[in-house]
Amino acid sequence: MKEQEYQTLQYDCGQSVISVCVHSDIGDRSAQEDNYTVAENGSRVFAAVCDGMGGIRGGAAASRAAAECLTDAFDRSTETGAAFFMDHLDDADAAVYFLKDENGKRLGGGTTIVSVLIYGDKLNWLSVGDSRLYLFRGSEMVQATADHNYGIMLDQLLADGEITQEQYDEEIPKHAALTSYLGIGGVKIYDISTEPLILQDGDLLLLTSDGLYHAFDVRSIAEIASQTPAEIAEKILQSIAEHPTVKRDNTTFILLQYSEKK
Repeated sequence: MKEQEYQTLQYDCGQSVISVCVHSDIGDRSAQEDNYTVAENGSRVFAAVCDGMGGIRGGAAASRAAAECLTDAFDRSTETGAAFFMDHLDDADAAVYFLKDENGKRLGGGTTIVSVLIYGDKLNWLSVGDSRLYLFRGSEMVQATADHNYGIMLDQLLADGEITQEQYDEEIPKHAALTSYLGIGGVKIYDISTEPLILQDGDLLLLTSDGLYHAFDVRSIAEIASQTPAEIAEKILQSIAEHPTVKRDNTTFILLQYSEKK
């Protein structure tokens, strides 16, 4: 991996500036199933990371279809807040579910998604699956989204007394299996922020597929969160290169920094 495999963007949103840095690489996989999008419409900024499942045909097509569906909806609309995600979640799920191959058969792929909508100083988000949104404010870090996987479900079932410790121990090796994703054919489990988060000057957002947080300690970004997204991306990629994992997954992330105009 080269150290400088990233793209930088900057959006003037009136009273603020959104600085963006995007990175995506295939890792040690044979195919790239991740897709991403960053778009501006007036003073609104939309970004999403999608991590496909189902191979180069199903997974890559699924992540691309989800990203394109929501980007098209964003370009056509003036919606803000949770309403945008609520209105278009089913459309994105259907866009993936009904993908077909050259013989007219469903591809059967799926994709996770983490996406944000920034308008003014407000932030809303949608996530389905195990791609994540992190917020860095000063030296503090918060994971804003929950993972939708079997392990989280088992934790809750154990805490509620609905399964025994023995049943939990038997099932936990399957913890990474997703319990929700786009293309499932009727999404029931998802995270949509019902109230906007008010952004503060210098806030840093990280949208990422699981390839990053399995290969890199995301908490360490808190120490350098005041730097530019490009500087942060360079240090992330350098750290991954210096500490390689046995087999690295597709890795895609978007860094967005909110800055108030002085």
